[in-house]
Amino acid sequence: MPRYVAGKKLTDKQVETLLTKGKTGKIKGFKGKNGSFEARLCHIRVVILNLFKKKEN
Repeated sequence: MPRYVAGKKLTDKQVETLLTKGKTGKIKGFKGKNGSFEARLCHIRVVILNLFKKKEN
C-alpha cells in the first residue's frame, strides 16, 4: 500500500480505516495539476476469473 497518494502522505489511521472499512473520510491536501483538492479514498477489490482460460474446441 503506497503511503503517498497525489502528493499527500497518508497517516497510519487513514491507511487502517481504508483497509478495514474500505473507504476513508474526506482527506484534505492532495495535490493535482490545478492545485490542491480533497477527496475520499476507496479500496476496490477486483476479482478476474478465467481471464486466460484456453478455449476448448
